[in-house]
Amino acid sequence: MVLAAHRRKYGQIPETPHRLTAVEGPVRLGAVFYQRHARVPGQVGDRLDIRWLAGNMGDEVALMETEANTILCILRDRERADTFRLWSRDGGFTWSNRESIRAMLDCVLQRPFLTRLDETSYLLSGRDYVRKRVVAFLSVDRGQTFNHRIELDSFQKDGGYTTTLALDSGDCLIAWYSDSHTQPLMPDIKMVKIRL
Repeated sequence: MVLAAHRRKYGQIPETPHRLTAVEGPVRLGAVFYQRHARVPGQVGDRLDIRWLAGNMGDEVALMETEANTILCILRDRERADTFRLWSRDGGFTWSNRESIRAMLDCVLQRPFLTRLDETSYLLSGRDYVRKRVVAFLSVDRGQTFNHRIELDSFQKDGGYTTTLALDSGDCLIAWYSDSHTQPLMPDIKMVKIRL
C-alpha cells in the first residue's frame, strides 16, 4: 500500500509529497504521477505528468483496495455536484468510467470515507449537506450497492468529516464533528460504536 501525506497551503498542490513509503513502479499521488526508480523510503522518483488541475474545483475522494490490485473510488465531484463510483482493476493505473451513484445514495455525499468491515461488507460515510445529516451507507456486496442508510447525526451549519475504524470485535467506531447540540459553527467532536 502507498501512503503519502501532502502539506497544502491555501489550496496549492505541493511540488512533492513530504512522506512516501517505499514502492516500485509508477505511483499516483492525487493529480501528480511519479515514477519510482529507487527503493529508498522517502525518496521520490521523476515527475511524469500533471492532470486535472485546471478543472479541479475541489473534488473529494475515498479510496479502498477491495482485493489485490482492485481499488474502489468514491468521488464527490463539486463541479458536477454529484457522487461517482470508479473502479481500477490494475492497482490504480487505469480507471473505469465514472458511474453516478447519487440516486442510489439519494444525496450528493460530501467528504466520503470508505472502510472495509470484512471481505464483502464496506461502510461509506460522509455528509448529506442538503438534509444536514451525517450519514453512513452499508454495502454487503463488495461495493456494488450502498443501500442501507444510517443517519448518525444532524448539523445546523457544519458537520461531517467522518472517520471509521473496524474493530476486531465486529463493532465499528465512527467519529465526526457536528454543531447539532451547540451554537452554529461551534461543533463538537462525536463518536459512536455500532455493530452492523
